[in-house]
Amino acid sequence: MKGGSILPGCGRKCASFAIHAELQAKGVVGREEHRAQVLVPRQDLTGADRIWAARYNPDDVLRYSRGSKETGIGKGEYARVKSVDAPNNRLTVERKDGTEQSYDPRRQQGVRGIEKERIQPHHWR
Repeated sequence: MKGGSILPGCGRKCASFAIHAELQAKGVVGREEHRAQVLVPRQDLTGADRIWAARYNPDDVLRYSRGSKETGIGKGEYARVKSVDAPNNRLTVERKDGTEQSYDPRRQQGVRGIEKERIQPHHWR
């Protein structure tokens, strides 16, 4: 179907589940389930939200698509939000090497909030 949804009012996850169930019913996809976790962009964190520390929560995972000399965070890095200082608009993140970096989110471009999502990959027979 061009330019539309297979199931009106159904999001990506819903459509994927419906297609997977149909393929299982037809015997194209096996009935055994294999679960995995992947990181996907948070849909509730808009570009305008990203500049405000109050929109982040401790333990949020962030991915930086741009590096910053000011913050020292490199392009492609991931970090976990350690603490949020909303009144001063500051985030403290823990980087992969265990170091902590505090910064004003208005000074770091290219930040995406990431969340874990469980998926069930389709296994063809």
